[in-house]
Amino acid sequence: MEFLTQLFTQLNTEDSIKVLAFLFVAFLIGWIFSHWAKAGRIRKLKKALKDKEDELITLRAKHKTLVEEFELKDADLKKAQLAQEEAQSSIERLEREHRQIGQEFNLMRQQNSQFQSEQKEYEAQIESLNTQIIGLRAQHNQGGTGTGVSSQGTGISAANLSTLENNYKHHDTRLELLEAKLNNLSQENQALKNSIQQIKTTSTSSTGISTVTEPSKDTDEKSLMAKAVIKNMIGNRIVKVTAANKDNLQLINGIGPFIEEKLNQIGIYAFEQIEQFDDEIIERVTEAIQFFPGRIKRDDWVGQASELFNTN
Repeated sequence: MEFLTQLFTQLNTEDSIKVLAFLFVAFLIGWIFSHWAKAGRIRKLKKALKDKEDELITLRAKHKTLVEEFELKDADLKKAQLAQEEAQSSIERLEREHRQIGQEFNLMRQQNSQFQSEQKEYEAQIESLNTQIIGLRAQHNQGGTGTGVSSQGTGISAANLSTLENNYKHHDTRLELLEAKLNNLSQENQALKNSIQQIKTTSTSSTGISTVTEPSKDTDEKSLMAKAVIKNMIGNRIVKVTAANKDNLQLINGIGPFIEEKLNQIGIYAFEQIEQFDDEIIERVTEAIQFFPGRIKRDDWVGQASELFNTN
């Protein structure tokens, strides 16, 4: 500071003006240069910011696409798991029927063997009686004192023969029916084996999605009856909820889009309704939507629905 004071003291007015002008020009040039550099840097930062924003928009779009793909894959996985479980249930049912038919088949074979043994005994008895009748008739034709006894003996033998022939015909008819039933059981047994093999082959295919056999007529009738019972329960034992006030039932573990649609079809739309399920209602709902027995209790639909209903 003292140096500047001495400098300006030694300078005259014209020199001072020149120095001041030089300093002002230098300052102005420095200010312009710094402003230009700063403006360039700002432009670069703005460009970098815009690039980052564009990149963020692209990443968000990719993220949204991936989320949608994940949801679709998750839905497909649930459908595949459901189809796999249904196929497994069908296999177990067919195997039970196969075992039952096998037991009936073995029983029929035993009865068939028994009837054949009885048939042979009857044939032997008939042959023996025929021999006796021939002998008695020969004695009767020869005459003699034993004629009355022979006639009486012949009458008894003829009566026994008639009874045995009737029994033989009866057992022969039963044997034919039994053989026909055995043939039918054999065909059903083979058909069940083919069905089980087909389901096992399909369920273990590379796609991971099994082909589920069509439900039987009895199953359809049972499902229709259960649906009618559920409809009568809604408004009485189950609160009535419209589709406009439906909840997202897929929030319950064990319910996917497919099962949710089936529940909606029988009038189940809300957590409050599922919360009111008891053992009888659970059994009817299982039959109505043709679900796996015990699955609703195992996944605790009632507990989950109660928690979701009380949370909302």
